[in-house]
Amino acid sequence: MSSISIAPETPNGTKPFISSQLPKFQSTQDALEICQASFETRRLQILDGALVAGAVLRLCNTASDMETFKRTASYLGGIIVADALNNTTSARLRRSVTTPNQRFLTVETLIQDDMAFVIIPRAGLAFREGIDAHVPNAHQYFLDMKRDELTHDPLMIADKMPKSLKGKEVFVCDPMLATGGSAEVTVETAFERGARYVHMLAMIPAPQGTARLLEAFPENFDITTTQLHWGVNDNAYIVPGLGDAGDRFFGAYEKE
Repeated sequence: MSSISIAPETPNGTKPFISSQLPKFQSTQDALEICQASFETRRLQILDGALVAGAVLRLCNTASDMETFKRTASYLGGIIVADALNNTTSARLRRSVTTPNQRFLTVETLIQDDMAFVIIPRAGLAFREGIDAHVPNAHQYFLDMKRDELTHDPLMIADKMPKSLKGKEVFVCDPMLATGGSAEVTVETAFERGARYVHMLAMIPAPQGTARLLEAFPENFDITTTQLHWGVNDNAYIVPGLGDAGDRFFGAYEKE
């Protein structure tokens, strides 16, 4: 893939209304230009294989029940974590083992003590299965936030990050990257506490939030995600998106 694209249009060729009433957020076109430039320099990694696309489709499908949604989110989270780890700058350690036929096999493995994963609950918990599978000894922390529904600004609920992340390579995990407000606060906090590099991991991105982070953090920062969606609506929710990821993951919604 040499250039980025947004999710395909609806079957009849139309797109839903995209907000023009949120002046502090960029237009989709302006945001896409920033994303394209970062994609070309590999600061923006977009996973676009058939398995990833199928998982995104299941997440966005209103017909997916809670079990399907939960399994798919954990599956996709594992893929994104694995891809981000392939781009890590953390040191490697050469390890040797003895195979059943009495031969030695030597490989390089990641030094997990150099890493810290910062999860934004509730939906960010979908990444935990992938983290535990790939780097079970990496530290996991939480920065609980919610969004003010009137101003769309992030509000801190609980800070469970250590006071010092000096020298750590940090992975911020939040499935939804809409306006980027909560993610920006989390990444900024990680850098303020000494992180040497920060990776943002997301499943469903809007151009506005993606571009916001890429502009805010021009150095020692990248994003690993999937195909960009169209934008955000007047409520600052991703369109087409998947609704509220936390509600769908935990079943905290009323069925009609």
